[in-house]
Amino acid sequence: MEKWLYLSLIIFTVLVPFVRSFEPRIAFYKKWKAFFPAVAIIGLAFILWDIKFTEMGVWGFNPTYLSGLYISNLPIEECLFFLVIPYSSMFVYEVFEYFFKKDLPERINKTLAIALGLINLAVAFQFSDQAYTFYSQLINGLVLILIALARPKILKGFWRMFAVILIGFFIVNGILTGSFIEGEVVWYSSAEIIGVRLGTIPVEDVFYGMSLILLNLFLYKVFKQRLRIDWIR
Repeated sequence: MEKWLYLSLIIFTVLVPFVRSFEPRIAFYKKWKAFFPAVAIIGLAFILWDIKFTEMGVWGFNPTYLSGLYISNLPIEECLFFLVIPYSSMFVYEVFEYFFKKDLPERINKTLAIALGLINLAVAFQFSDQAYTFYSQLINGLVLILIALARPKILKGFWRMFAVILIGFFIVNGILTGSFIEGEVVWYSSAEIIGVRLGTIPVEDVFYGMSLILLNLFLYKVFKQRLRIDWIR
């Protein structure tokens, strides 16, 4: 059964959001036509990044915990990750938008994004020799700052959504990186990270995940507006 561990985590992550997508108050299924184009674009970009870093040996995968199906050098489970995590995240976003109308003032959302983005950029250039550290910090820093300056309304609801998602992140990524199991599903080259871990999770994963979710949220909101599903609020 070990070979199905990663796939089981993928199913566990998306099961409740998918089933509840048809709940009439949230009706997330009605927004799929905005979600799927967004996740296709961002997912492809992250899969290409993943393929390159796997090829470089920045990270890799333990076949003990994999089904054995691959796309290029990536396990099928890893490819599904870039669909399932954004799906669950956008569902959580819509739930919060429905039940909690108030959010932080726009200026605070914007200030938080710019401040964290500048910290990300400083860390990126401080650790430019570590590939994962450099690129995860650089990309997240640029994404945060550009969105804060150009489209700050995108940040509405983002921080509270991300705070909730971090709970699931620490469970799922914790298992993937070796918590509660003998080995690890995903390993990282010690030469390409700074070595700071949250439990078993490299700190870089937090910012990698943040950029994945924020970019999906950005395009999701853009497509919702263009398709007139609702306006960017």
